[in-house]
This record gives sequence, C-alpha cells and structure tokens, in this order.
Amino acid sequence: MSGYKYSQVALKREKQEKMNLINSIQRALRKLKGLAAAIDDTLNQAREGIKQTFSQEVNKVGEWINEVDSINHRVTMDMTIGTLKTRLSHTNSAVNRGEAIWDTLVNSFTQKADAMEKRLISKLSQLQGMYSGYKEPLKTWIQQNVLQENELMLEKAQQFLQHRQLKELEKQVEMAEKKIQTAVEEAQKFDQKHEKRLYVLKALRQVCLEMGFEEIPPEYQEEGNKKSPIIYEVDTRDQGKIRFFLSLDKIETHSQIADNKCLDEFDKISEYLEQEFGVHTKFRPEDQEPDQKLIQKGEIDLPEDSSMEMSG
Repeated sequence: MSGYKYSQVALKREKQEKMNLINSIQRALRKLKGLAAAIDDTLNQAREGIKQTFSQEVNKVGEWINEVDSINHRVTMDMTIGTLKTRLSHTNSAVNRGEAIWDTLVNSFTQKADAMEKRLISKLSQLQGMYSGYKEPLKTWIQQNVLQENELMLEKAQQFLQHRQLKELEKQVEMAEKKIQTAVEEAQKFDQKHEKRLYVLKALRQVCLEMGFEEIPPEYQEEGNKKSPIIYEVDTRDQGKIRFFLSLDKIETHSQIADNKCLDEFDKISEYLEQEFGVHTKFRPEDQEPDQKLIQKGEIDLPEDSSMEMSG
C-alpha cells in the first residue's frame, strides 16, 4: 500500500533503562566540564597572594581535577545496567564535590578574604598609630637598630597588603605587634623613671636654693643622651661643692665637705626634700652597712611614687 506510514517505537524495558542511565551520565559529564571551566576561571582571576593565603582550598581543586580526569567518559549500550549505575554514581559524586569545592573557593576568595583583609588592615593601622604616637619616646630610649627593624617590618606588612598576600600579612602583623609592643613598654618604663628623676631634680634644686647654695645649671653627662646621668652641682659657699649624679635608677653624690660636717649638710637636704616634696632620702658614708641605699659618694633608689608629674 502506497502513502505515508508511521509506527510507535518502544524499547524493551532493559534497553530503555540503559538509555536513561546513559543520558544521565552525559548530563553529569557536561556539568563536570562546566564546573571545571568555572573553577579554572575563578583561579585565573584571583591574585597570587589570595591563592597563597587559601592554598588548602586551591590544593583541593587539584585533587578534584585528578578525580575528574580519572573518570571514563565512554559509555555504550553494551554495558550492563550495573556498570552504568556505578558510572553515574561516581560522576554525580564528582559533580557534588566539585560544586562544594567551587562554593568554598568563591567564598574564600571573596567573603573570607575581604573579612580577613579588613581585620588585618584594622590591626595594621592600630600598630602604625601606636608606633607613630610613641615615636618620640621610642627614639629617646630604644636602640636605633631596633627601631629600624620595627619600621622595616611595618613596610613589609604594607607590601604584603598591597599584593593581598594575606597569610604572610597575618604573620608579619603578629610578629610586628609583639616587637613594637615590647619596645613601647620598655620606652614607657624609661619615661616613668625619667619623670621621677626630673621630679627629684626639681625638688633638689629648690632645696639647695632655700639652703642658700649656688648652683651650676644641670646637664646630661652625655649631651643629648637622656639615659646618661644628670649632673647637678652646687656650691655651699662656705664648705665646698656637692655634685649629684641622677641616673634613671639612683642618685650618686660627691662632696668636698669635711667629714665632720658632711652628714649634717646631707641630713638638712634630706629633711627639706621630705618635708617640702615628699622625697625620702637618707645619706650615709661609704662604709655604711650595705642595706643602706643612699650614701655619700654612694647611691639611693629613687622614690617609687609613679604619680609624680614631669617637670623641667
């Protein structure tokens, strides 16, 4: 019979199931290809510093790529249903892992990186602010090579920030924070001792003035070096000169006063210092018992009152 003819096509149940499995595998393989391209694009757009920071996540990408490469893409109707189901399961698992890895990678490169960068920028700014705020006492009390080392650390941190090498930046900031904090604390201790010394000097000058002594203006033993003792000399006019050496931790004295009158003069000085300024001293001869801290031609600990105001 001539003319147009048609017929319904129906596969046997087993053949249809195989065909469905093959179609599912091919869809999963196309997803894998798309995921691989997306991940590759994400990596290409990221800075080296960011990839170094999140190297663990990047390494997982490499492991996943190796897994994808090991998948056999060839599927045919000759394969058993069991084999096709196993292939589909492996392929879907690779897709699921790839999606999770990509999601983690994007989150790390964007949200995590941004949050980490903001946190480190804030910490670095605080460090630079602290260093700037204490620059003068740091220059006064801390060795130059230590300051140069601290400044180089801050400069290096800025370079890491510029290249978004956040992992290296984090290490650098932590290291700089410890060293700068140590230097600042040391400078603060020296500053407190110096304030105490200036207060004692002010009191001593006032007492000597009231006792009618003629003074030579005080000066540092080493010009421009505040760590060196302050030398303060007075002339008692009738009994000779007294020279005081005020270091950061003690007072040393040398006098030309005769031994039979020396202690009387120093006792008067001590009495004035305590009554007028609350500064306790107790001068003793060199051969005094060793537990005495202040002696003529000896030493005394400066007062422990940390509330003293700095005075020139």
